[in-house]
Amino acid sequence: MYQPHDEPVPVILRFLEYDLDLAGHSLTGRTGTEIPLTPGEFRLLREFAHRPGRVLSRDDLLSATAGRDADPYDRSIDMLVVRLRRKIEPDPRHPSLIVTAPGAGYKFTARVTRASPTAQPEDGDATTAPEQRPAAPERRQLTVLQCVLSGPAFLAARRNLEDLHALLTVFHAHCAQIVRAAGGTVAQLLSDGMLAYFGYPQADEHQAERAIHAGLALVGPASQPWTGQPGGLHRRIGIASGLVVIGGSPGEPAVLGETVTYVARLAAHADADTVLVTTATRRLTGGLFCYRTHAPLVRDDAESLETWAVERPARPGSRFDRIRAGPLAPLIGREAELALLLERWDLAQGGEGQAVLLSGEPGIGKSRILKELRDRLERHRVESVRLQCSPHRVNSAYHPVIDNFARALKLRGNETPDARLDKLEGLMVGQYGLARADAGFIAAMLSIPCEHRYGQVTMTPQKAKDETLRVLVDVTEAIARRQPTVVLIEDVHWADPTTLGSIDLLVHRLAQIPLLLVLTHRPGFRSNWLNWGNVTAITLPKLTRAQSVRLIEGISHGTTLPPDLMDQILARADGVPLFIEEVTKSVLETVTPGDAGSRSRHAGATIAVGVPPTLRDSLMARLDRFVPMKEIAQVGAAIGREFDYELVAAVAPHAKAERDEALDRLVASGLASCKGTPPAAVYRFKHALVQDAAYDSLLRSQKQALHARIATVLEEHLPDLRQTGPELLAHHYTEAARFGQAVPLWHKAGRLAIRRMALTEAVKHLNRGLELIAAIAPSRERDSLELDLRTALGTAGMRLKGWQAEEVWASVFPALVLARSLDRMDALLPVLLGTFLHVLSAGRVAESLNWARQTLDVAGLYRDRNTLMQGHHAMLTGCFWAGDFVDCRHHAQQVLSLYDTSLDRDLAEVLNHDPKSHALHYLSKAAWILGYPDQAISINAAKEAHARQTGHPFDLAFTAATGAQIFNYLREPHQALARAMEGERLGEELGLPFFCRILAPIFRGMVLIRLNEAAEGTDLLRTSLAAWEAGGGRNGIPYCRSVLAEGMARLGCLDEALRLLDAAIQQVERPGWEERSYIAEILRIRGEVRVQTGDVQAAERDYRASLDWARRQQARSWELRTATSYARFMRDRGRTREAYDVLAPVHAWFTEGFGTRDLCDARALLRELAARLPHRRDGDRIRHARTAAPKPDAPTAA
Repeated sequence: MYQPHDEPVPVILRFLEYDLDLAGHSLTGRTGTEIPLTPGEFRLLREFAHRPGRVLSRDDLLSATAGRDADPYDRSIDMLVVRLRRKIEPDPRHPSLIVTAPGAGYKFTARVTRASPTAQPEDGDATTAPEQRPAAPERRQLTVLQCVLSGPAFLAARRNLEDLHALLTVFHAHCAQIVRAAGGTVAQLLSDGMLAYFGYPQADEHQAERAIHAGLALVGPASQPWTGQPGGLHRRIGIASGLVVIGGSPGEPAVLGETVTYVARLAAHADADTVLVTTATRRLTGGLFCYRTHAPLVRDDAESLETWAVERPARPGSRFDRIRAGPLAPLIGREAELALLLERWDLAQGGEGQAVLLSGEPGIGKSRILKELRDRLERHRVESVRLQCSPHRVNSAYHPVIDNFARALKLRGNETPDARLDKLEGLMVGQYGLARADAGFIAAMLSIPCEHRYGQVTMTPQKAKDETLRVLVDVTEAIARRQPTVVLIEDVHWADPTTLGSIDLLVHRLAQIPLLLVLTHRPGFRSNWLNWGNVTAITLPKLTRAQSVRLIEGISHGTTLPPDLMDQILARADGVPLFIEEVTKSVLETVTPGDAGSRSRHAGATIAVGVPPTLRDSLMARLDRFVPMKEIAQVGAAIGREFDYELVAAVAPHAKAERDEALDRLVASGLASCKGTPPAAVYRFKHALVQDAAYDSLLRSQKQALHARIATVLEEHLPDLRQTGPELLAHHYTEAARFGQAVPLWHKAGRLAIRRMALTEAVKHLNRGLELIAAIAPSRERDSLELDLRTALGTAGMRLKGWQAEEVWASVFPALVLARSLDRMDALLPVLLGTFLHVLSAGRVAESLNWARQTLDVAGLYRDRNTLMQGHHAMLTGCFWAGDFVDCRHHAQQVLSLYDTSLDRDLAEVLNHDPKSHALHYLSKAAWILGYPDQAISINAAKEAHARQTGHPFDLAFTAATGAQIFNYLREPHQALARAMEGERLGEELGLPFFCRILAPIFRGMVLIRLNEAAEGTDLLRTSLAAWEAGGGRNGIPYCRSVLAEGMARLGCLDEALRLLDAAIQQVERPGWEERSYIAEILRIRGEVRVQTGDVQAAERDYRASLDWARRQQARSWELRTATSYARFMRDRGRTREAYDVLAPVHAWFTEGFGTRDLCDARALLRELAARLPHRRDGDRIRHARTAAPKPDAPTAA
């Protein structure tokens, strides 16, 4: 069990004569009398006491009081405030402790101190409350506003200090009022202006919007009270948004970053009475404001910074339409929900009024569905009534209704009251047919003076309110009676109580109205509307992975993102459409087209996918609601997406009560989920972006300290973790900048992943270790670590991408230098072998033989069995591809004589191949080529049996796939096809893409061509070869091209066939390459194709050249096949004797394999030729005995 930090005693918060005991959940007066509080009242008071002097919005308080008694609406905060005031206010009718901030929320004004439950410190010794302690420095997104004064009036005031002081006093007070009303904080009062922050200490998802509203208010006509000279005092406003480092006292925080540096220059750059913003700020506000371009600001680095002048707020309407400026992302995965809305619309048109509550977390797509619904209805000429609730107007009665009437009536600021009333009556009486008196209630709601027309209101305020609600519903019903209508009310969780009352009344009357009412809200909003049978609830789920991929592709507009980048976006966005859209756009802005389309990215490389600026404020706003919750979230974020209670308790420095409360709030806020109960509880961030936002807010030094503490705790309490999960410790030591401890763990993690065939993960772990090597001081130990990393990386790279991959060369060649300098024989041989295999696979056969000889030479110096076996391993491979089959056989037999199953079966972990399987593979091919087909079959069977016995994944897949080659030689396509398909299956199952996507499909394509399925075979072979070449592979290409040419010839594409064959021969003849193992067969196939083209002279030259190569290499099977083709060629031209003389000696040489197809075809042709000869000599017979021709010794299988 983890041991938590030493914890301080529980906390009591003290204000006035009250003590709030957080552990005991009680409130007592100084006399000791307990004041009874309901759970909801206690949580509300606790939230106020934690955050004194700060305006708390309704959303903040709702989150803090989660778990309270349910009320019909989420307006229970107002009722809780009323009840709490009755219990703690000296005069509840004139509250002084909990005061209302109009349009913003509530503020707790008392001074709060913290005390021990056992000690009663004097006032002078009291410590500050948790929220008032100096804030730890953090990274956060901030919107900064600077206002600078200018103009004749300001210049005149500067000549007299008293005048300047008087002017600035009034100006600063006015600025503070506007900034605070907009939710900002006045940071500095300057001698020529003011600096304000939006988004600190409490982040706000609308902070950029609030800042611009404040800026427009500062330059508006209402902000010109300081001089009697109109226009004599000008304000220039600059607003910038971006990441900063901020910390220190909440009243005077220190801020560092370009955002603060450039905002002063931005303000000076602005025109008089103009608000100037950066592109970053404009992006955060979408289409909420109208802008015009402004002259760019030249930065210190001589680059231009785009600036935009704000003209005015955009036209009223759907917040979604305004903030989501530009083309919309495609609507994906919402077909069922949209169909249900349209079904309810059909019922409403028939007179059965319907309501739909559309619920979902922020960004899940509620407004996007409404936009699609509106578009579809507008195609049928159905207009919708739209009301938008606002987070800035949660306490403004009727706000969305007033906004809708203002738009419908097209009210202008310079209209007289009577003109407005005429418009209102024309709408309500003329169009809707309502009573003229009803217009008076709406006029009063719209603040239009109307007593002179409708008389004084004599009823009580409550009765007037009830009548207003009744008229609003009558208006809605009248609209629907004229034509079936859709009413869309967005974000009802931000609706004011009076608007909610009107909705409640409308739902009660809805059943008989041809109206579809759709209301959107976030989780946690409560109402009793679902008690009605015509009300349907829809909760929007996250998108599936497939739907998310489709959305990313739709946003990318044809840009192909690499798979690793796609995976990162999917992991971060977590199926939330808005997150997917913003993260994808953010990535597309930082990735060049070349990067995006590249498919050759290193397997371990990644592109950092961070929190988009457009989402950062909303995520941080939820974390900022309670400082201990944010601090615990930061600890959890450093641990990972998932973290357990005991580890947090051991790492976090918080008291148990504070920690438990913070974790409870984290879950209640919806930012994390919890399984189990403490101390066995496990928490998980709901979204990866929440984890990222919490983690990104930490400074580098804070992150390093946290990770160091986490690693220490893990090592102390999970000692086996080094063996079972070293990558976790490696990650924390890396982030703690303890690279000397991290690198060996990354190596261990890579080796463990290789053993588990988790090759992609292995490459990532090993590359991570290599990245850190440079940070370790030079030493022999460091070089040895780098050698181990590179050796393992070469092994993983060969398994994952094949021997030819450039990543293999990048790993093994530097390792070769290190191994020699360190005299590390245990690493030198595998590295030399890896170098040889890479050069060979790249097609440079002659060059690769030099590496093979070096390997054997080094092995000879040490004279131990293991190193000699590896040296012969390299030589047998190089000799085969060079066409030296006799030497290939010799070195294969040497490997078999040295191999000891009990000692060497684990060598495949280092070499990928088991040495015996590898030797048997090449020995079987050499046996067939040298003229021993039966032995080739038996050797191949021994190879397959041995691979099954050892059971190494890579070796099994290699054995299955390459087993197809022997049967392809033998012209047994069905046997070959079975092995090729087995190789593909094993490649898929074992996670070896090289086998399932390249090697096995190459062999399968060859087999299909031989099965007379040339069209399918050539397509598959061409595709697989392209993949092999794209990864740098060239070895084997000449023979593959010759078989592809054979298939093209069968399809009648003779010119293409010849082009392929010419290219194959050019590669064979290329100096340093010289891959001659199949040269005889390539020339034979070209001779066959030339016969079909009618170029018989060139065909005969190819046949003769093929025979010359086969005889030089003692390649009896290639010689037999060419001799048979050449004999047919001569027979068809009447040259029977020549044909017989060419074929008979070759056939007579063989002593086995008489049932194979090549020998059967040769025997049948010889009989035909013998029958055609005019005079048969006694010696002319088809012989099966040995002739005097020299024969190489027959191979043997161990």
